[in-house]
Amino acid sequence: MPEPHTSTTAETDAAPLAMITRLRTHRVWPSRTVSLTETVALERAAIRRLRRRLGSAGAAWSRACPEALRGRTVPGAYRGGVLTVLVPDASTRYRVDRWLRSGGLRALQGASGSPLHRVQLTIGRAPGDEGGD
Repeated sequence: MPEPHTSTTAETDAAPLAMITRLRTHRVWPSRTVSLTETVALERAAIRRLRRRLGSAGAAWSRACPEALRGRTVPGAYRGGVLTVLVPDASTRYRVDRWLRSGGLRALQGASGSPLHRVQLTIGRAPGDEGGD
């Protein structure tokens, strides 16, 4: 008759250890990267898309718009000869409108390589503006 198998303490300790090691691979979150490379790449892509969307009308806005208004406005889109500009409030909208009517539109049309028929002013937050009021 064969002898009953007697297990050593090493064998009995190895089985639970192997099970715990296997479970850890399923339960432990992988380490996160703390690099800004991906975030910077996403922001660069967003800037490229915005430049492509605005074309030369956005560059013309930054050249022709008075400095006092330029810091408070953001060109948002250009489509079909209409440049949409975001302004933060009604008073800025009024000041930009006065500038456009007093020759600013002609200055923009001269500075832009794209046909620019009008400028639409929209009150709202600029993209990426998370500042609180």
